[in-house]
This record gives sequence, C-alpha cells and structure tokens, in this order.
Amino acid sequence: MLQVPVIQLLLGQTRLVSGDQMLSVWRYVVVGAVTAAAILTPSTDPLTQVLLAGPLIGLYLGGALLVKATVPEAETS
Repeated sequence: MLQVPVIQLLLGQTRLVSGDQMLSVWRYVVVGAVTAAAILTPSTDPLTQVLLAGPLIGLYLGGALLVKATVPEAETS
C-alpha cells in the first residue's frame, strides 16, 4: 500500500502523468478503493471496509499532492 505515492512520484518525475491529472480522477480512485476494500475484507462489516479504503484514498491523494508540489509543470511553447 505504501508503494502508491512512490509510484506516483516516479510517474510524475518521468512526466508521464502530472499532479493535476492525478487529482482530476479522484472520483474513480474513491470508487476503486471502496470496491477493492469490499472485495478484500473478510467480513461484511462496513467499518472494516472504511478502515481499508480510507488509507488507500489518503495515500493516493497524498501522492498526487506530492507530485503537484515537487514536480514542476511542463513548459508550453
């Protein structure tokens, strides 16, 4: 799980994806994280699903904000 920000930072450094692009798809990330949490949790308890989906969403958004803050925007000419 902790690899998510590292992979995002590498993608940002290679300029394959910008921080703005990562932040623009946050709705899909939320749906994907909740779906993954629903599949991976052993019980039907919604609390355990939220406890798994929350860090996934937080790590993704934190990585996207880290890329936006550290990687300079591509210059357009």
